[in-house]
Amino acid sequence: MERSDDRGEAYEVEVRFADGTEVDVTLDDDLGVIATERDDDRDDDRYDDDRYDDDRDDRDADDRVLDASERTSAERAALAAVGGGTVLDVEASDDRGVAYEVEVRDGKGVEWDVDLGADFSVVTKHQDR
Repeated sequence: MERSDDRGEAYEVEVRFADGTEVDVTLDDDLGVIATERDDDRDDDRYDDDRYDDDRDDRDADDRVLDASERTSAERAALAAVGGGTVLDVEASDDRGVAYEVEVRDGKGVEWDVDLGADFSVVTKHQDR
Protein backbone atom coordinates (compact mmCIF):
# COMPACT_ATOMS: atom_id res chain seq x y z
CA MET A 1 0.00 0.00 0.00
CA GLU A 2 1.21 3.52 -0.73
CA ARG A 3 -0.03 7.08 -0.79
CA SER A 4 -1.36 7.98 -4.20
CA ASP A 5 0.06 10.91 -6.10
CA ASP A 6 -3.01 11.04 -8.36
CA ARG A 7 -5.60 13.78 -7.89
CA GLY A 8 -8.71 12.62 -6.01
CA GLU A 9 -7.04 9.47 -4.68
CA ALA A 10 -5.46 8.94 -1.27
CA TYR A 11 -4.10 5.39 -1.38
CA GLU A 12 -3.20 2.69 -3.87
CA VAL A 13 -3.35 -0.88 -2.60
CA GLU A 14 -2.11 -3.94 -4.46
CA VAL A 15 -3.79 -7.14 -3.24
CA ARG A 16 -2.35 -10.52 -4.19
CA PHE A 17 -4.53 -13.57 -3.60
CA ALA A 18 -3.26 -17.06 -2.76
CA ASP A 19 -3.85 -18.16 -6.36
CA GLY A 20 -1.48 -15.41 -7.59
CA THR A 21 -4.12 -13.10 -9.05
CA GLU A 22 -3.82 -9.42 -8.23
CA VAL A 23 -6.28 -6.58 -7.80
CA ASP A 24 -5.32 -2.91 -7.60
CA VAL A 25 -7.62 -0.96 -5.27
CA THR A 26 -7.78 2.83 -5.11
CA LEU A 27 -9.03 4.41 -1.86
CA ASP A 28 -10.11 7.89 -0.79
CA ASP A 29 -9.01 9.64 2.44
CA ASP A 30 -11.75 7.85 4.40
CA LEU A 31 -10.55 4.46 3.03
CA GLY A 32 -13.58 4.19 0.78
CA VAL A 33 -13.05 2.26 -2.43
CA ILE A 34 -12.87 4.52 -5.49
CA ALA A 35 -11.89 1.89 -8.04
CA THR A 36 -10.69 -1.68 -8.42
CA GLU A 37 -8.79 -3.12 -11.35
CA ARG A 38 -7.88 -6.75 -11.88
CA ASP A 39 -4.33 -7.35 -13.09
CA ASP A 40 -4.61 -10.43 -15.28
CA ASP A 41 -0.88 -10.48 -16.18
CA ARG A 42 -1.61 -10.68 -19.87
CA ASP A 43 -0.79 -8.46 -22.80
CA ASP A 44 -4.29 -7.94 -24.21
CA ASP A 45 -3.23 -7.85 -27.88
CA ARG A 46 -1.23 -11.03 -27.55
CA TYR A 47 -4.10 -12.94 -25.97
CA ASP A 48 -6.80 -11.96 -28.42
CA ASP A 49 -5.75 -14.97 -30.49
CA ASP A 50 -7.48 -18.28 -29.61
CA ARG A 51 -4.08 -20.02 -29.62
CA TYR A 52 -3.50 -18.59 -26.16
CA ASP A 53 -6.61 -19.97 -24.48
CA ASP A 54 -4.71 -22.87 -22.93
CA ASP A 55 -4.66 -21.43 -19.38
CA ARG A 56 -0.87 -21.23 -19.24
CA ASP A 57 0.57 -19.40 -16.27
CA ASP A 58 2.15 -16.55 -18.25
CA ARG A 59 3.47 -13.78 -16.01
CA ASP A 60 4.78 -10.30 -16.70
CA ALA A 61 8.39 -9.57 -15.75
CA ASP A 62 7.15 -7.49 -12.82
CA ASP A 63 5.53 -10.57 -11.26
CA ARG A 64 8.86 -12.37 -10.95
CA VAL A 65 9.87 -13.11 -7.37
CA LEU A 66 13.29 -11.69 -6.56
CA ASP A 67 15.88 -13.88 -4.91
CA ALA A 68 17.56 -12.68 -1.69
CA SER A 69 20.71 -11.53 -3.48
CA GLU A 70 18.78 -9.42 -6.01
CA ARG A 71 16.63 -7.90 -3.29
CA THR A 72 19.64 -7.02 -1.12
CA SER A 73 21.56 -5.48 -4.04
CA ALA A 74 18.54 -3.45 -5.17
CA GLU A 75 17.92 -2.22 -1.62
CA ARG A 76 21.55 -1.12 -1.18
CA ALA A 77 21.64 0.67 -4.53
CA ALA A 78 18.38 2.52 -3.89
CA LEU A 79 19.35 3.54 -0.36
CA ALA A 80 22.68 4.87 -1.66
CA ALA A 81 20.85 6.80 -4.38
CA VAL A 82 18.74 8.76 -1.87
CA GLY A 83 21.24 8.99 0.97
CA GLY A 84 19.79 6.31 3.24
CA GLY A 85 16.42 5.63 4.81
CA THR A 86 14.03 2.70 4.82
CA VAL A 87 13.14 0.49 1.88
CA LEU A 88 9.37 0.18 1.55
CA ASP A 89 9.11 -2.09 -1.48
CA VAL A 90 11.32 -3.85 -4.04
CA GLU A 91 10.03 -5.55 -7.16
CA ALA A 92 11.06 -6.61 -10.62
CA SER A 93 10.08 -4.22 -13.39
CA ASP A 94 8.65 -4.74 -16.85
CA ASP A 95 9.58 -1.21 -17.97
CA ARG A 96 12.08 -1.02 -20.82
CA GLY A 97 15.60 -0.49 -19.49
CA VAL A 98 14.54 -0.95 -15.87
CA ALA A 99 15.10 -4.23 -14.04
CA TYR A 100 14.07 -3.24 -10.51
CA GLU A 101 11.70 -0.70 -8.93
CA VAL A 102 12.42 0.32 -5.34
CA GLU A 103 10.42 2.58 -3.04
CA VAL A 104 12.40 4.27 -0.26
CA ARG A 105 11.47 6.65 2.57
CA ASP A 106 14.48 8.83 3.37
CA GLY A 107 15.44 10.10 6.82
CA LYS A 108 13.25 13.19 6.37
CA GLY A 109 10.16 11.12 5.57
CA VAL A 110 10.24 11.85 1.84
CA GLU A 111 9.32 8.88 -0.34
CA TRP A 112 11.36 8.12 -3.45
CA ASP A 113 10.82 5.85 -6.45
CA VAL A 114 14.16 4.51 -7.65
CA ASP A 115 14.42 2.58 -10.91
CA LEU A 116 17.50 0.39 -11.33
CA GLY A 117 19.09 -1.32 -14.29
CA ALA A 118 20.04 -5.01 -14.35
CA ASP A 119 23.47 -4.06 -12.97
CA PHE A 120 21.78 -2.16 -10.07
CA SER A 121 22.79 1.24 -11.48
CA VAL A 122 20.27 4.06 -11.04
CA VAL A 123 18.20 4.63 -14.17
CA THR A 124 15.89 7.25 -12.61
CA LYS A 125 14.89 8.48 -9.19
CA HIS A 126 12.14 10.87 -8.25
CA GLN A 127 10.16 11.92 -5.24
CA ASP A 128 6.85 10.13 -4.91
CA ARG A 129 4.28 12.91 -4.65
